[in-house]
This record gives sequence, C-alpha cells and structure tokens, in this order.
Amino acid sequence: LCFVLIPSLGIVGAAIATLVTFMLLGVFGHVLASKLVGARFEHGRMAALLALVLAVMGATLWIDKALSRDHAAMFTPVSGLKALIFGAVCVFVWRVLLGPDEREQCVAKVRAKLGR
Repeated sequence: LCFVLIPSLGIVGAAIATLVTFMLLGVFGHVLASKLVGARFEHGRMAALLALVLAVMGATLWIDKALSRDHAAMFTPVSGLKALIFGAVCVFVWRVLLGPDEREQCVAKVRAKLGR
C-alpha cells in the first residue's frame, strides 16, 4: 500500500496507508480473538468509544486551527481548553462507558500501585 500511495500522495499517502493497515490489523485481531479464544466484544461500547475519540480529535484539531495563534509556545491558553476537554472525556468514560465493577477494578489497581 505504501508503494502505491506514497509516490503519488506523499506524506498524505503514508498517513492513509498507515490508517488502512491499522484498521485491517484491528479487524483481523478482532476476528482471531473471537474465533480462536472465544472472546466476546461489546460492540456498542467500542462504537461509543470510537465516536468519542473521533469527536475529541476533531475538536482539538479545530482548536489548534481556529484558536491557536502561537504554535511555537508549548503552553498557551488553548492548552487549558484542551485540558478541560480531556477532563470531560475522562469523566464521560468513567461515568458512562465503565460499569460499576470495572470502576471498582480500576480503583483497586490504582490503590495497589500507590500502596494503599
């Protein structure tokens, strides 16, 4: 795929080839895990998480393009907006996508790491 897309599209072709390759790896991994191991996937939650990731990616790209004037500075007022979006995403994942038992497991793992 790289040999076809990079000569004609350059860096965009490399990005497209990488995207397609990772999508295929994900699909094949999903199929193999289902067939060989019998793993069950919650497709609704996976779709919600994918939609969330795409929305956050789109929002941060828009913020960079529309609001950020100083691309050289490491921390700008736009960084605060991005941190707020990140916090909102974390809260959404914690409250909506994770079930009570999964939240308990996360808390237990963090406590174990902190030595509590």
